[in-house]
Amino acid sequence: MSDPEHVTLARSGPSEISRWREATWRRPNTEIPRFSLGYRLEDRGAGETFLPDYVYGRPSLDLSGAMLNKAKLSGADLSHDDLSGADLTQSDLRQADLSGANLQNAHLWRS
Repeated sequence: MSDPEHVTLARSGPSEISRWREATWRRPNTEIPRFSLGYRLEDRGAGETFLPDYVYGRPSLDLSGAMLNKAKLSGADLSHDDLSGADLTQSDLRQADLSGANLQNAHLWRS
């Protein structure tokens, strides 16, 4: 259903639409945040009994089969992590470090 404000704005003409756009325009956030999906060993749950495989000073993550669709992972360090079978559909992976990551059977549609 249409927004009544938008309908009246559309009927008022192109000059009113231009004024409305100038009044409601927002500057996009161009800063790319950096994220790390690493964790500290103190944060391990009681059910985690595996010994993490250390890669470059941090444990490599087992994200196999993870549902990460539409996740904002720009700048994330996913190097040498297991992403096999992970659903990364429509995820933001700009400048993410995927070097050495296992992406076998991962869904990367529109990522």
